Amino acid sequence: MDNVCVIDKCQAPVKIKKYGLCGNHYMAQWRSARLGRPLTGRRCARDGCPNVLPDDAPLNRFFCEDVDCQRARDRSRGRDRSASNTRAREARQEAIWKLLSERPCKNCGHPLTEGRTKGDERLTSALTLHPRCRSTAYHNHQGLTGADIDAMLLAQGGRCAIPACGAEKPGGGGWHIDHDHACCPSGHSCEKCRRGLLCAPCNMGLGQFRDDVALLRSAADYLDSHPIDVTALATVGS
Repeated sequence: MDNVCVIDKCQAPVKIKKYGLCGNHYMAQWRSARLGRPLTGRRCARDGCPNVLPDDAPLNRFFCEDVDCQRARDRSRGRDRSASNTRAREARQEAIWKLLSERPCKNCGHPLTEGRTKGDERLTSALTLHPRCRSTAYHNHQGLTGADIDAMLLAQGGRCAIPACGAEKPGGGGWHIDHDHACCPSGHSCEKCRRGLLCAPCNMGLGQFRDDVALLRSAADYLDSHPIDVTALATVGS
């Protein structure tokens, strides 16, 4: 919709966005409504459409019955909803960031926003620990110190323990301590069941397969039995 009044031949800027009317025509329609008179001369909101809406068209109708105009109406509604959702999400993230910036870590006293990225979808108002303290608390809960983690990582060559992965960065949440869940439940581990340090994607992948070796091998066989024909894909793409 243009930024000018929807009344035909009126080029005044829109003041009442809900109805797409300038101030004068909004007052005119208000007076007309009180006297029971229709508001005439409203043109279709689609750019380039010469049609004028019927006099009895409701004020919340902006497009004529033309097929292209109805499609423009649907696109406009979709953009409005998308823009509204985006604004709401940005406002929520801004509020959370402001709250965290004013709240110190309960362990070290540093701002909770330190080491974090503004707009991160994982940020919540329930956070109370700095990323460094959060990682330390997780490792301490597992019965390990920072020196223990450094030694394990050095023994792995500073990479994810799964050789085919070899990620040098842990991803979200820091390095994950992989262990046999048959020995210790989630969130706990001991010297007997610890296997190594994994990056976040590998740790999540093993968890999805429930650490079941047979299931993992079956999944690998499944992938091997369905190879991708790169030549065929290139032919289709061209």
